[in-house]
Amino acid sequence: MNSTSIWFVSTGICTYVRGGFYELRSIKIETLPIPTATEEQKQTIAKLAELCQQAAEARYKKQKDLRGIIPSLHPNKRVEKLSTALQNWWQLDFAAFQMQIKKEFKQDIPVKERGDWKDQLETGTQEIERLTLEIAKHERELNIAVYALFNLTTEEIALIEQG
Repeated sequence: MNSTSIWFVSTGICTYVRGGFYELRSIKIETLPIPTATEEQKQTIAKLAELCQQAAEARYKKQKDLRGIIPSLHPNKRVEKLSTALQNWWQLDFAAFQMQIKKEFKQDIPVKERGDWKDQLETGTQEIERLTLEIAKHERELNIAVYALFNLTTEEIALIEQG
């Protein structure tokens, strides 16, 4: 169900609603074409979906773990809510991260801790990038497996991937 092919069909038969969403009613979902798959195809698709899920969970954990220790830089060690920039810390280089800390916490990262924070940010960002690439790789493989189930031509695949 979570493939480019099914999403393409779903967006074609379901009503588009405000905010960029689609109204997925059971009467429409029941009409989705679900091809018959061999046991081997089912296992391949299940394994790829599982690999996507595992990588996504690992990426989320990495993002959350460092996000959880950022408040330790606050003078009171308590922060009600981090800014979007700090919540998405992996999108910042160290200089931008340090500037955000100064801006939000009204103090700099202690000099003796800067190296550790820089290392954590760099290794964390690299791991998130690696996991993101892994997810994309597995999603591509999953889509290829689903395209095969539908016996799609190269032209049909191109049409789906454009949309």
